[in-house]
Amino acid sequence: MGVLLGLIQATPTAFPPESDRGPNPLRTASKAVWNQFFDLLQWLGGVSATLLVAGLVIFIIIWATGRLRRRLRATLEARVKGKNNLPALVDNLLQIGIYIFAALFAFTALGADSSAFVQAFGLITAAVSLSLQDVLKNFVAGVYLLAEEPFSNGDRLEVSGQVGTVERVTVRTTVIRNDKAEQVLVPNYEVFSKVVTNRSTYNLRSLTVAIAGAKQKYPDVLEGQESWLDGIEGLSRLAPKIELTKIGPDGCDLTVTVWVTPGRDVQQAVISRLVTRFPDATLTLTA
Repeated sequence: MGVLLGLIQATPTAFPPESDRGPNPLRTASKAVWNQFFDLLQWLGGVSATLLVAGLVIFIIIWATGRLRRRLRATLEARVKGKNNLPALVDNLLQIGIYIFAALFAFTALGADSSAFVQAFGLITAAVSLSLQDVLKNFVAGVYLLAEEPFSNGDRLEVSGQVGTVERVTVRTTVIRNDKAEQVLVPNYEVFSKVVTNRSTYNLRSLTVAIAGAKQKYPDVLEGQESWLDGIEGLSRLAPKIELTKIGPDGCDLTVTVWVTPGRDVQQAVISRLVTRFPDATLTLTA
C-alpha cells in the first residue's frame, strides 16, 4: 500500500496545454482594455499636440492683431481728433473678424471640414438670431450709429426720457452721463428707433423758466419783453421765447425760454431779472 502511494505521488499529473484549454477570459479582457487605453493615449497625444500648436497660433494671431488694432485706432483717433466714431466702428468690426478667423483656424487645425464648419456656423447663426433678437437689433443699430454718426461724444442728448452728455457709443449701448453724475446705458435700438433731441447740434442749450401768478393782466404782462434780459452775458443772440400759458382776471402765467452758449452759467442772472420784472409771481426752473 505504501509503495502504491509513492508511485502516485511520484507520477506527474498531465494537464492539457493552454491552447487545448481555450483562451483565458481574464487575460483576454485585460489585453483588450490595455489596447484601448494605449490607443486612447496615442489619440490624446496627437490631439494634444495639435491643440497646443493651434492654441499657440491663435494666441499669436490675437496678440499681434490686437497690437495692430490699437495702433490703427490710435491713428484714426488722432486724425479725427475725437470728433468721429469711425475708430470705434473699425476696431469693433476688426475684433469680430479676428475672432471668427481664429475659430475657423482652430476647427481646420483639428481636422474639421471647412464646408461643414460654414454650414454649422450658418445653423448656429440662425439659432442665435432667433434667441438673441434684442441683442442683434442693438448690435445692428450700434453699427449704424457708429457709421452714420448722428451725434458725437460730448453732445447733450435727450432720448427715452434720459438727458445727459454722450460719453461713448459701443456696438450695444450708448453711454450717457446725466446731470446727477450717473452713468446711463441706453440700448442702441432705443436711440435708433425713437426721437432723439440733440441739444449740442447748434452749440446752444436752453433754459426755461415758468412764471405763475403774474399780477399784470394781458397785454400789459408782455410790455417791454424785448428788453427783459438785455445785457446778460452768455445768452445767445436768438430772441427769448415768451409764451402765455394762462390768462385770467387776476393775472397771467407764462414761460420764458432763452438759449445759452456752452460753458456759461446765466441761470442766476436770468432769474434775478425775471423776479425784478414779476415780483409777485412764483418762478420755477423747468429746463
